[in-house]
Amino acid sequence: MQADMAFDLHDRLRAAQTPRARWSVLRAIFAEAGLATFTAGTGRREALDALSVRTTASAGLIADYLGAKADREDRWIHHCASTTAPDHLDVVCGPAEGPAVAGEKLRGVLADHGIRHACLVPVYGGQRPGGFVFYAHDSEQSALLTSPAGLRHLCAVAAIAGAYWRPEDDLLAEEAPAPGRYQMLSPLPARERETLLWLARGLQSAEIAHRMGIEPVTVSKHLQGARLRLGARTREQAVAIAVRDGLLHP
Repeated sequence: MQADMAFDLHDRLRAAQTPRARWSVLRAIFAEAGLATFTAGTGRREALDALSVRTTASAGLIADYLGAKADREDRWIHHCASTTAPDHLDVVCGPAEGPAVAGEKLRGVLADHGIRHACLVPVYGGQRPGGFVFYAHDSEQSALLTSPAGLRHLCAVAAIAGAYWRPEDDLLAEEAPAPGRYQMLSPLPARERETLLWLARGLQSAEIAHRMGIEPVTVSKHLQGARLRLGARTREQAVAIAVRDGLLHP
């Protein structure tokens, strides 16, 4: 699955007018690309399941589903472990609360159940109800193991999610992007490219700042500049565009 595949899906996602329908489109995209996915949701509960992409307007959905904060990660792990999964997975979707707090425990439990080589796509709550975004992680930053080639899959997923997975009213009111929208608007400076590269490898702003010897606010400025030059709506989409166009080789 190439990163630029993410930019040919606008019509399909717009046509899916319910959260469950949009998630079905995304799963179909994975299947077409030959990617195996793992979520615990099935049937009518699929759009409400904590292991599926969060597609409702409730900012507290994951917390409500998993219960008290104290046992949140344990319940997420046990739910994963109790679900039949193939020996090899390419993509695992899950709430950020689970992978973020479980760490090595999650890695070990899932590995015991045959999940050893998957790319992790944690789901983070957005700044407003119903908004959320995906972050791509590499093998050192993820709670699950992945290979370098898997980053292209994650970039594509990030581009889809960052651009289109928003409240239904916003999605349906949006006009289709004009041809050439994703062409780079101006050259990408070296510092912006470096910042984008660290983001593609799964580092957070503070970690990027430490590695580059700059302030976190400067990291944000570099990422914003890269996003604008690439004509992307989100940081994650900027990564996908840069990988697609050969500007980044994570």
